[in-house]
Amino acid sequence: MDNLTKKDIQELLDAKIDPLAVSMQNEFAVINDRLGSVENRLENVEDRLGSVENRLENVEDRLGSVESDVSWMKNNSGELFTKLDKFIALYDDQKQELTFLSGQLKRLEMRVDKIESEK
Repeated sequence: MDNLTKKDIQELLDAKIDPLAVSMQNEFAVINDRLGSVENRLENVEDRLGSVENRLENVEDRLGSVESDVSWMKNNSGELFTKLDKFIALYDDQKQELTFLSGQLKRLEMRVDKIESEK
């Protein structure tokens, strides 16, 4: 062992460490490639999430519009039903008046027939 010089030790270390260093560099390169792939996938996921977020904002906007329409309908439905009730009541009144006028018309026709038959 006394015969070993610094140069011999250095050559021995270089012979053992250099292949290990190259092997580790290769492993790190593989890991780096995999991390690059994962990073690309994460970017794709981010893009998709951004797209989903935009769609959700559009849905929220449309839902807000629907909510305001429903609210308007709720607030105005009472007025609409009141108008419908009045319309139905007018229709019923018209129907009764037509029935009454029909009866009077028949009586008038009978009188006209009676008067004409007396002549």
